Amino acid sequence: MYSIFFRSVRRNMQNHPVIVLFLFLGIVTAIFCMNVTLAAARDYFEKTNGSHEMTTIAVSFPEGAEPGADLAAVFEEKYLADNETALFILRAPDDDFIIGWNGDDVSYFFPHGDGRIFTKEEIENHSRVAYLNYQKYNELANTANGRRIQIDDEEYAVVGCGWIAISNLLYPIDKDSPQTILSQEEDMQGFAPLVQIIPYTVFCEKYSPQLVLLQFKFYEPEKLEEKVALLQQDFPDATVTMPRVNAELYYTGQKLWHSIAGLFLAAILWCSLSGMMQEWLKMNHKKYRVYLICGMAKGKILLQILGEWLLLFILAAALAVLAQWLLQPLLSLFNAGYMPDALDAVLVPAAFYILSVLFSIKNIRQVLKPLREEGST
Repeated sequence: MYSIFFRSVRRNMQNHPVIVLFLFLGIVTAIFCMNVTLAAARDYFEKTNGSHEMTTIAVSFPEGAEPGADLAAVFEEKYLADNETALFILRAPDDDFIIGWNGDDVSYFFPHGDGRIFTKEEIENHSRVAYLNYQKYNELANTANGRRIQIDDEEYAVVGCGWIAISNLLYPIDKDSPQTILSQEEDMQGFAPLVQIIPYTVFCEKYSPQLVLLQFKFYEPEKLEEKVALLQQDFPDATVTMPRVNAELYYTGQKLWHSIAGLFLAAILWCSLSGMMQEWLKMNHKKYRVYLICGMAKGKILLQILGEWLLLFILAAALAVLAQWLLQPLLSLFNAGYMPDALDAVLVPAAFYILSVLFSIKNIRQVLKPLREEGST
């Protein structure tokens, strides 16, 4: 069976090189176009919507709950090592917000304005530094003490500011979270509280958070669920919710959306390629009929047909990826410089292969039709 298969493939290459080459290059082009489209989707995802590469778990504590004096130690030991950012949020009775911060990038939660966020050393050393709303930051510039602020009778040096709005903090929180300190209704009514961000190490010395936001990078749903279960175990009185936007799901959505253009282009290609598929079967019709006359089972002939096509697609997929790799510098100029991941590299040619088989079922059945039926037509 294997020897017949490879002899058949070699004979096709020798007897019909132009048709085989044309079909092969057509498949390469279709796969290449789809791979580039997916690369553009990833580029759009990471550059235009880069914030969505993060997923945020919300830990909501009931009113009056005391998370425990070792809160900072628990988070540092179990959670802060592999997350990008953590916010320990407290809404004070005067409706001002005090937020304990861990991380080095504020851009996921709000646009940065001026100055900087805390350094790792400032966080580890419990430094009295603060990051404020843009408006408050500007007000302090005109005071006698400069950019320094009193928070609960302690003085903090203000190192930076951002455009902090309630909607920024609300965005990643799932609607199932019972938290009430952040309100969409208040935000829509123009509620603009003073937000005072300090290192989480300082925050945990003096305050108990009502809400904690933990940000993780590119966590798969299963891994996120494990993290949620662990948090729920450590803080049984709290309600832990999955993120409103999951990075993997969002990325998948972006790929599907961008693939519409690729599928449209691929459809145009297949309008011509489908005719070549029919030509392929016509080209090999006599060969397959000889197999049938010689007593080869129709199942084996079908495997021969599908196997020849599969070999063609495997080689075409490999060449398409190689061409994409060689053209990466050029494709990067058009925001499509990413290589396909392993799953996409398999799924794209597999999808085209399956479609080609489905488009050719009628012709395949004609090839496998019993001889007496062919003679009677």
